[in-house]
Amino acid sequence: MTPGQGFWVCLHCGVRIDGRAKTGTALAGALSSLPHAIALPVAEYFRASRGYEKLHRLTDAAELLTRFCAAVRLADLLDRSPDHSFPEKVQEALLDRLERPTFGAWAGLLETATRALPRQGGKIQCIVPELPAFALDKLLPLLGGNQAAPEEGIIALRNVLAHSGRL
Repeated sequence: MTPGQGFWVCLHCGVRIDGRAKTGTALAGALSSLPHAIALPVAEYFRASRGYEKLHRLTDAAELLTRFCAAVRLADLLDRSPDHSFPEKVQEALLDRLERPTFGAWAGLLETATRALPRQGGKIQCIVPELPAFALDKLLPLLGGNQAAPEEGIIALRNVLAHSGRL
């Protein structure tokens, strides 16, 4: 997303979002550096006026961020492998979770792929060095799991929003 005079525009697809309201926050300022798939729901979050709609956009952004991070990890694992194959644990996770690629499945893939990355000097090696700590210490704990209460995890909140009708 690229800022304009009072709006944000995606130079890739042309989507234009009014940016006058609430764009002073740090996250709104980061829109220009976010990947397109993540920037759009974040921008829609800022545009939303009702709490219910904001919750939907927030969970959309969290799910897309999770999928993006998992894809980066999986690509990194393939790139690091001499025979361009995944470690056995990752292969099992892919076979188990990709049949039904839910938000929770992507979170599980993210964790499995992150833990499968090689370590050097006790630090996980990754093409994006900050990504393993971000995923393990910040993102995954916020996501919680399917069994958590909606106020305790983003995945459970998303499931309530998607499957229980209006709050």
